[in-house]
This record gives sequence, structure tokens and C-alpha cells, in this order.
Amino acid sequence: MGKWGKKCSLLLILAGLALLFLGTREYVEPNLDEISKLKAKGLVTEIIGRTVRETFSDTSKPEDYFLIKKDESGNLQLIQADTIMMNRKIAALTVALQEKYRTMEPERMEIPVGTVFGSPILSQAEGGVEIRVLPLSVSSCDFETSFESQGINQTKYQIYIHIDTEVRVLQPFSHENFQVTTRMLLSELVIMGDVPENYVSVPKEDILDVT
Repeated sequence: MGKWGKKCSLLLILAGLALLFLGTREYVEPNLDEISKLKAKGLVTEIIGRTVRETFSDTSKPEDYFLIKKDESGNLQLIQADTIMMNRKIAALTVALQEKYRTMEPERMEIPVGTVFGSPILSQAEGGVEIRVLPLSVSSCDFETSFESQGINQTKYQIYIHIDTEVRVLQPFSHENFQVTTRMLLSELVIMGDVPENYVSVPKEDILDVT
């Protein structure tokens, strides 16, 4: 092969590698990003669920989360979340999560090749792409309340925990930070009888923001 032939072959190889790289960025990377976020959300949800159980272990009954007031006849007058207790628990939960995140090593996960490329043909292929997921910090942690009628004389009251976590995902040749939002049902109380005259709902914007 002559001098010009070698140069042409080299140019063709470089062009092929460039097209492969561009194709990977256009089709594979978005797919890998989406899968990585799902993996990260699963990991964070598991950690939060475990930490919530530890933090709220002394509040085993739904009534423990609410303040309930009745009149002399036993009729329900007022029901609301115990905001003092909840704010104290939310602060403890935030500290516990921050400590767990601070001491964690990146969680290694392998994504199958077929999943990365979205190809059923490669679903049985061995090996995969390794990513590392590391929760960094709690961006915000608060709670919210809601209620809904379940019938003529039945009302359901709920308390949810809302947590935003900053997460880093390390992929081959890149890394990305993003936020994972977790909304978890903490307590649910069903009241039978007359709907109370007053109900206090705690909107998120009025809750003490613990960071």
C-alpha cells in the first residue's frame, strides 16, 4: 500500500471513530443518563425509607402524629398534625441522612449492555456498563398534610415526608449531579363520624425548612 493509501485508510478509521463517538453521545448517553437516574432514585429511596423507620421508631400508631380535640360529647372538633413533634423529627431525620451520605462510598451498579443500547438482541450479552452512584446531601426536608373524604362520614388524614437529595452519578467518561425528589407517606388516619368543624392543613411553603 502506498503512502497515499495509508493516509486514506487512517482518515477512514478516524472518520469511523468520530461517527461512532457521535452516535454514542446521541443515542447511548441519553439512555444511560435516564437509567442512571432511575438507579439513583431507587438507592436514595431505600436509604430514606430505612432512616425514616429508625427516626420515627417511637411513633408506632397513626394517632401519634396528630393532635385531636373533641368536645364534651366526644364529637371531633379539631384535627391537625403535631407540628412541634414533626419539626423535631424532621430535623433529626435530616441530620441522620446527612451523616449517612457523608460516610457513604459510591454504590457500584452494572447496567446490562442490552439495556444501555435499548436492544433486545443484546439482552443476553454478558457484561455491561458500570456506574457509581453517590448521594451528596439533603437539599430540603419537610412534611405536608392532606385530607380527603372517603364517604358520608369517613375522612382520611395523611402526613407525607418530602425530601430532595443531591446525587452524583459517575459514568464512563462523564459525571453528573442532579436532584432526586422523594415523597413518602408517613402516617394515615381514618376518622369515622362527623367531619370536624376545623381542620388545619400545613402548606409546604409555611413549614420550617431544615437543610
